[in-house]
Amino acid sequence: MRHAYTLIYLILGLSSTPALADDWQWFAKWEAGYSYQSGQQSSSLNSRLMADKAHATGAYEWHLQANYLHTNGSLPALAANHYELGQLADHHDQASQRLSLAIDRLNTAIFTEQATWVIGRQAISLGQSLLFTPLALGNQLAIPNLDTEYAAGIDGISGDIWTNKGNLQVLAALGSDDDTNLATWRGSALLGRYTSHIGNLEWAWQAGKINQAYQLGAGLSGDRKGFAYRFEAAHINPQSRSLHGGDFVTLVAGLGHQVNDDLHVEVEYLHNAGAKTTSSLRLARIRAGMLASSNNALLGASVSYQLNPLLLTQITLFNGLTDKSQFTQIGISYSISDNSNILLTSSLYAGTSLSEFGAKTDTHNITYRSYF
Repeated sequence: MRHAYTLIYLILGLSSTPALADDWQWFAKWEAGYSYQSGQQSSSLNSRLMADKAHATGAYEWHLQANYLHTNGSLPALAANHYELGQLADHHDQASQRLSLAIDRLNTAIFTEQATWVIGRQAISLGQSLLFTPLALGNQLAIPNLDTEYAAGIDGISGDIWTNKGNLQVLAALGSDDDTNLATWRGSALLGRYTSHIGNLEWAWQAGKINQAYQLGAGLSGDRKGFAYRFEAAHINPQSRSLHGGDFVTLVAGLGHQVNDDLHVEVEYLHNAGAKTTSSLRLARIRAGMLASSNNALLGASVSYQLNPLLLTQITLFNGLTDKSQFTQIGISYSISDNSNILLTSSLYAGTSLSEFGAKTDTHNITYRSYF
């Protein structure tokens, strides 16, 4: 379990003072879901309670999650930052039900004239790409969602500092590595990111330590005649060459277009040089968050279409150009009211049993979500 105990105790102490007892804004989300995967069925109930409070020199935020899962198969691994309250066995003494809690946000923000500092468990976003994220914490395939989702909270300190010509983002985040669940220097992140507008382009430069490696990255994005384009590059030098090999480069190029009021298209290409190695080294890099895919090259696309004011559809495709495997996700979202909807998704995989996507099993989900 990844904790930053000192930060949590600090924020809990601050939030217990009389000055914070009023003027909180409260929000909540709950969902009920059903999933089917090759004979295994799962049902779940999830809720998220959110609160924040702004004041003259800062803000406070916390999110509490509660999750119940029932399955006729084996329980999946517990998500990071979750506390397991208990398990129940239905048959053959195999645990098939689980109740867990998570503190997913717990932070305080400090505002100054030229900066905002956030201390504690928080959402951290890096990079400009949509489907492939080589500059992000925990690099992975980013599958677009039809509904509002919340990135997992990360224990750390972040700062946004505004300058005359751009913005400097600094970050120190706690993390673990493959050998322990405790925070370690190898698993933690320490980096800086500077963004600035030059002409009609937004440029970004990023450097530091991230995902058990030293990284030097850059990106640019812009818009021309209704087409949004973006490029990102990362040079990655692993801390441990015995575990993760030598340095390599990851490149992403993307293009987006709002065809009309209802149709939106995104396409990205990933050049994944770090995957061109032995299978064991490639797997170690993926586990460390250095690689998003085992393919040397990957093409991704996402198309969303608003059929009517209540019905939104989306198709996301990933095509492995190296192992010839494919992933397709089809999603349909129907708005029951302003604050609730039903989401249907099917994740379909194709390829040989040894390929990246062919080794996975088709999954079908139905989810009801409500916000209030």
